[in-house]
Amino acid sequence: MTTERRDGNEEPWRTWVRTNPNLDSKTHGLSITDIDLCVHRYMVHADRIGTRELQHVLLLEVKTFGADEPHPQADTLAVLDAALRLLRRKKIRIPGSRTPCRRVRFWGVHCLRLSGLMPPTSEQMWWDEKPITLPELEEVLRFERDPDSLQPREDRRHHAPSEAARLQLRLSAAKR
Repeated sequence: MTTERRDGNEEPWRTWVRTNPNLDSKTHGLSITDIDLCVHRYMVHADRIGTRELQHVLLLEVKTFGADEPHPQADTLAVLDAALRLLRRKKIRIPGSRTPCRRVRFWGVHCLRLSGLMPPTSEQMWWDEKPITLPELEEVLRFERDPDSLQPREDRRHHAPSEAARLQLRLSAAKR
């Protein structure tokens, strides 16, 4: 059996998973966990050169009232974190999408621990064991802060475009 929610507020399908002997964690070696938030910044950055097709994704586990992740959940989330980080700077193909190939930066899995029930009512908050303020949390969730270091970040270009890219930009601007 998996652990019952402390607040007693559980959706029926989660109760079914938790109480199902055919999905017993000890018997079958299962760690069944949910992810509280998947944050996807799909808006692309625009500058004087044009748009920079870069999106951001992170998964977030939220623990309220200062709770820690149980070991099986922490292990599962570490596996997911490692897998996502392997894709960190890859272009990925999205079948059936209007933009079939996208550059997405995967920021892995993070844990937000709150002393209370939600950020505005928590006296203390920790992002991956680092203290974080409410404004900083909002900046992280907008990807204005690096989710790993909590340092400010931006999507500006660090290198000038190549000559070929500049010519292509001029041609596309001339066609408009």
